[in-house]
Amino acid sequence: MPHITVEIPPTLEGQLDWKALFKNLHLIKLAHADFVRLDDFKNRVVALEDWQVSDKPEDAIFLFATLHTMNPRPQEMIRAMGVMIHKSLEEKARKIANGRWLQVFHITISK
Repeated sequence: MPHITVEIPPTLEGQLDWKALFKNLHLIKLAHADFVRLDDFKNRVVALEDWQVSDKPEDAIFLFATLHTMNPRPQEMIRAMGVMIHKSLEEKARKIANGRWLQVFHITISK
């Protein structure tokens, strides 16, 4: 049962249609690649109240995604899932960043 949690700064609130992004990620990418069953996905977006990015200005944009896999999977599959998630998030974030400082980071935690 994969769970994706994305942490965002307030500058990204309301800037993305997260449900559409996750649906596209699940339907078109991860489930289609036979990595997981579509019914198993759970997602959440957490808007951070307090945050700071080094010495960057307050309009800096970052996304931190965590993928939790609850069932054992081959490491190659887990890495591929992480790459798909990262690419999807980065693609959307680059459009919003519009030249501002941006960082997209993901980590995968598996059982």
